[in-house]
Amino acid sequence: YEFPDDPRCATESFDILLGSHLLVASILEAGARTRRVYLPAGVAWCDWYTGEWHAGGTEIDVAAPLDRCPLFVRDGGIIPLRDQPRDPAAVTAHAFVHHVDGALTLYTDDGDTIGYQRGAYTTLRLTAGRNSAGKITTNAETLHDGYPAPRITFETHR
Repeated sequence: YEFPDDPRCATESFDILLGSHLLVASILEAGARTRRVYLPAGVAWCDWYTGEWHAGGTEIDVAAPLDRCPLFVRDGGIIPLRDQPRDPAAVTAHAFVHHVDGALTLYTDDGDTIGYQRGAYTTLRLTAGRNSAGKITTNAETLHDGYPAPRITFETHR
C-alpha cells in the first residue's frame, strides 16, 4: 500500500515494512547467511548497519548474520531511539537524508498513568533536511509541552 506504483511490491511477501520508513528483510532459509532483497522503487534506501545507500527498484545481496535481520531505512526517515538504560531522558534521532527531507512527530508521556488524558504528554516535531547550500539542518520543535521532553540529539545519515 505504501508503493502502489511499484507492481513488484504487490507480489513481495517475504519482507516487512514497519511504518513507512523501516524495511525488514526476513530470513526464511535455514542456515542462510546472505539474502537477495528487493528495495521498492521511487526512493533511495540506506542499510541501517553499513550506512550504504541503494537505489530503489533494485535487488541487492545483503549479509544475514545470525544476530540480526537486514534492515533498511527509506530516504527521509527519522528513527528515534531512546538511550536505555544509560540515560532514559535522551533520544537519538537518526535522520536519513540522502535526497529527501524528513519529518516525524515524537510523542512521550510517563508510560504508566492516564495523565496523558489531562495533557501530561509532550509532542515534538523533528525535522531534517538540506538547506540551499546543501548542508543538513535539523530541528526539534515542541508542539505540546505537558511532560518533560527528552533531550534530542540528531545523528545524520547521508
